[in-house]
Amino acid sequence: MRDYEWVLLSFVIFMGILWYVGAFRKIGDMLDGRASDIQSQLDEARAARAEAQALLASFEAKRASAEAEAQGIVARAEEEARKALADAEVEIERSMARRLKSAEERIAQAEAAAKRKVHDAAADAAVAAASRLLGARLEGDAGEAALDASLKEVAQRLH
Repeated sequence: MRDYEWVLLSFVIFMGILWYVGAFRKIGDMLDGRASDIQSQLDEARAARAEAQALLASFEAKRASAEAEAQGIVARAEEEARKALADAEVEIERSMARRLKSAEERIAQAEAAAKRKVHDAAADAAVAAASRLLGARLEGDAGEAALDASLKEVAQRLH
């Protein structure tokens, strides 16, 4: 026999012994166990991935909700600021109107007081002028009594 035939025969006998002792079954069982371990790891990885995707979707939904809420808050704040500005403008206009009215009233009072002073000064001047004229023309007690009565009458009519 040739060398390769001995090697072939030895190999076949070795394989037969392995089959007889159940080595192939043990190797197959080990490979099946390893395959099931790998399959369980793949299943765990798929479950973890699905859980991570669900968590990501949840966070994205919360983020979108928070952004929408923030935009709503900003919009409400802007609206309140516009309203406050409008209210302030109205209040400023009212205040200016009140101050203008008050100033106009004070001006009118000042004008009335000035008119009274001018009127009083004119009346006093007229009385003084009439007194001098009448005093120069009238003499005696009768003249003084007529003068006093006339001055009182002029003063009453002017005031």
